Amino acid sequence: GGGAADNERRTTAAGAMERSLRKISMVRRNMLHVTSNVQSYFMFEVLEVSWDALAERVGAAETLDALIDAHNSYLADILMKALLGDDPDSLKIARLLFAIFSIADRFCEL
Repeated sequence: GGGAADNERRTTAAGAMERSLRKISMVRRNMLHVTSNVQSYFMFEVLEVSWDALAERVGAAETLDALIDAHNSYLADILMKALLGDDPDSLKIARLLFAIFSIADRFCEL
């Protein structure tokens, strides 16, 4: 019963499934892209650059106070660049990133 109609329904369902899988794949790729870019930013623009500045200041330090100042400056620089400061712009960006990562996390749980 209903061979042609069944085939048409299967073809339609298969097409819908393929479109859904393609959309899911695109969303996953975009999430991976954002996550990778944020990770790269933290590694290469925050940690590496700040570490190089710390190493330079430590090398130039002639007193314990200068060494402590270099370390405190390093920590402050990382907090600011990693958007962990308490200024309004950092807080806004951090909230947006948290929202994006929460969505990605929920997506991974599907």
